[in-house]
Amino acid sequence: MSNYNYAYRLFGMLAKEWNEVYFAATIDLLHDYSNQFIVQPDYVGHSRLILPVVDAPWDGLRKIIYLDGVTLLPQILLKKMDIATMSYGLESRSPFLSNELLSFTASMPSRWKVSRGKTKYLLREIARRNLPTGVSSRPKRGFEIPLQNWVDTRLKDMIHDYLSAPDAYVRQIVCSDLIDQLLVKGTKFNPEKRAKSLFALLSVEVWRKSLNK
Repeated sequence: MSNYNYAYRLFGMLAKEWNEVYFAATIDLLHDYSNQFIVQPDYVGHSRLILPVVDAPWDGLRKIIYLDGVTLLPQILLKKMDIATMSYGLESRSPFLSNELLSFTASMPSRWKVSRGKTKYLLREIARRNLPTGVSSRPKRGFEIPLQNWVDTRLKDMIHDYLSAPDAYVRQIVCSDLIDQLLVKGTKFNPEKRAKSLFALLSVEVWRKSLNK
């Protein structure tokens, strides 16, 4: 993420209501186009989790980490890993999520986690002393797929068939003009954000059609 994009998202978060801030900090798909939603997102369910944390006597980092632990981690990340590994008969383990380690890190001060502009500060310091040079300074990498390429190649026809249909379910949720703009490569959207947005819309459309079978 460039410094410009980082600052843009940060200042954008300051203008949001408390129940939208966490979502803007974690998932930015179409957040800049909330006025293009025919059906506004329903934050009620997640707000029941978020509101008590907002009022808790914790610093901002601890609040974000806690919310990740009760929403993003079990609902998305761990579920994805379980599906991916079990489909190949693999039994995966997440050693950093052991009860003992979680209890210990929850009691740690935030300055041990983020310090001098470095994330995972204590972990990186331990790695720096015990692992080969350069390992501790590597950036975080997720389980990324070549989505930008797929959206314009192997998934292109499928995306256009599903999302261009006049009766597409997603057109009842998001304005058709925005969907049509996303379908055109080279428009005003960031390529990565465009690809992820199209894939998200496609996933909703495929899910909806599967319910009618």
